[in-house]
Amino acid sequence: MMKEKHRMKNTKPESNPETPEAATEEESAEEMEETIEQPIETTESQLEAVISENLQLKDSMLRQMAEFDNFRKRAAKEKSEIYGMAMGDCVAKFLGVHDNLERAVGTLKDDSEFKSGISMVLDGLLAVMTELGVTEIESSGAKFDPNLHDAVQQIEDESFGENEVCNVLQKGFKSKDKVIRHAVVVVANP
Repeated sequence: MMKEKHRMKNTKPESNPETPEAATEEESAEEMEETIEQPIETTESQLEAVISENLQLKDSMLRQMAEFDNFRKRAAKEKSEIYGMAMGDCVAKFLGVHDNLERAVGTLKDDSEFKSGISMVLDGLLAVMTELGVTEIESSGAKFDPNLHDAVQQIEDESFGENEVCNVLQKGFKSKDKVIRHAVVVVANP
């Protein structure tokens, strides 16, 4: 019974040829048949216009694809840089703790359990920093590099070479090629 009602709803009432709606539908159907039967004539200028429009659309599409690819690459690069900066900022906050632990280990001269405990904490901190890709900037005996070192004092000493780092006052650290903290050094023979 439901199927019969459904069928009844979907069926169109038969149109009366005398109604204006039926007449316009028949006329439009006849016009479409005439248009289909007529041969399509295109001139060379129409063909060139279509080809030109096609080339413009193709060029536009290729430009959009290139812009999207550049955007994707730029977004990936920015994401990587933001991660590096955030990680560097986080590690920089722990460098003070690192310095204090090194000072504590340096001041305790005896071989006590306290010194070994602090050494273990320092080693654990260094292991975590290494896992994060943070490395110490090798400074002692190296040539002074203003990109890596911060010179706070200059001395004249013939036992060192020209612009050689002779003393490291505070260790520097970097992550990949980004300096987290410059090494504070004394430079000999500037």
